[in-house]
Amino acid sequence: MKSKLQQTLEKKSKVITAELMPPRGGSPLRSLKIAQLLKDKVHAVNITDGSRAVMRMCSLAMSKLLLENGIEPIMQISCRDRNKIALQSDILGANALGIKNILCITGDSVKAGDQQDVKAVHEFESVRLLQQIKNFKEGIDPTFQELPDKKTVIFSGAAADPGCRNQISLKNRMKRKKDAGAQFIQTQMVMKKENLFMWGPIAIAFICMMYSVGLGLSGMTQEAQYSAHWPGTILLFTIAINQLKRQ
Repeated sequence: MKSKLQQTLEKKSKVITAELMPPRGGSPLRSLKIAQLLKDKVHAVNITDGSRAVMRMCSLAMSKLLLENGIEPIMQISCRDRNKIALQSDILGANALGIKNILCITGDSVKAGDQQDVKAVHEFESVRLLQQIKNFKEGIDPTFQELPDKKTVIFSGAAADPGCRNQISLKNRMKRKKDAGAQFIQTQMVMKKENLFMWGPIAIAFICMMYSVGLGLSGMTQEAQYSAHWPGTILLFTIAINQLKRQ
C-alpha cells in the first residue's frame, strides 16, 4: 500500500509536511509530545538524520516510533556517516518496519558539528543512494541478480536548495536525482520572491511530467504522448522569458 504522502501527491493535492529532530538522548518522550501537536495537521513529518553533524537518536528508530503513534514519517537518510552496506541495511530495515517515505541526502559537513574529530564516510552520496533504493524497488540485489526476500516498496525523495547561487549546477543535479529514481522533491524554505518565481515553472514542469508518466502507466498511451511535451514547453518558455528580461 502506498504512503499517504505518495497518494496525496499523486492526486495533485496540496501537501503539508513538518520537520522534527530526534532527541539528543535515550528518551523519545519529548519529541513524541511535539510530534503529537502535528498529528492530523500535516501529511507527514520529516525525521532528520544527524542534521548539522550533531549526534541525535537515529532517524530509523524515531520514524518507527512516529508510525506507532499514528503519524506518517519521512525518514531522512544521510550518506555522511555510513558505508554502503550500512545504508543498504537501513533501507531494507525501514521497508520491513513499514516506513515507506525516505528522503535521500548527502549530509552536512562534519565541520558543522560539535565533534570535530569525527571522520565522514561518504561512500555514497544522494544520487547513488537514490539509485540503490530504485534497485531494491526493482528487486535487484547488489551482488546477486535479484533479492531473495522480495523487493522493497519505498517512496524515495530528494532535497534541493532554492537559494543555491549556481542554478545551472543545481538544475543538472536535480535531473540526475530524478533519473536516479527521485519521486518527490523537498526544498529548504523559500523566503525570497525571486526564488519562488524561479522554482515555480520547474515545479509545474515536474508535475506535468509525472502526470504524463501516470497516463502511460495506466495504458492511456495517446494521452501520454500528447502531454509528454508539456514539461519541455514550460521550461523553454521560462528560459525565453528570462533571456528577454536580461536584454
